[in-house]
Amino acid sequence: VTALPDGRMLVVSGNTTCRTCWADRPEIYDPIANTWTTLTGAQRVVPFYPHTFVLPSGKLLVTGSQLQPVETLLLDVAAQSWTVLDPLPRDGGTSVMYQLGKVLKSGMAYNPDDPPVEASSTAWVIDTNVASPQWRAVAPMRFPRTQHTLLNLPDGTILSSGGGRNTDVFDEDNAVLQPELWSPQTEQWS
Repeated sequence: VTALPDGRMLVVSGNTTCRTCWADRPEIYDPIANTWTTLTGAQRVVPFYPHTFVLPSGKLLVTGSQLQPVETLLLDVAAQSWTVLDPLPRDGGTSVMYQLGKVLKSGMAYNPDDPPVEASSTAWVIDTNVASPQWRAVAPMRFPRTQHTLLNLPDGTILSSGGGRNTDVFDEDNAVLQPELWSPQTEQWS
């Protein structure tokens, strides 16, 4: 669920009546009218737990998914249409908009139905304010992570915490206990 600038709530992804029955049409909840509207013209399967952000243009940016790497998408809610912003899926287990239109994502997505693998320490940034936005690799995290969290701090740095060095979420011996900070100025982790 992503809050839109006008106070309505946009819902993207999920299942409907069965585990493999995708909710492939976004819906908007209007809390004032207490109504739901289906965006019938915006049909697209988006994997579970998408990383979604509202851009200054009002469009919805999808930068990744908890489940798997995905291409970077834009949803124009008014036009009910999807656009591929960057067609190359770049992995990232979590994302954060650290400045208006600028997103950092890091680590790796994970499908719990897949066998466990080693996590990744990669990190990427995209600036949607430029004419042709594309992901750009930045310095990797100090520790490989999946199932971790990125958080904006008041000073503008980004905190990476939690997660595991592999995708076995029950393997407590491989939990990453050390937090890291990412600087938008230097694009380095410490």
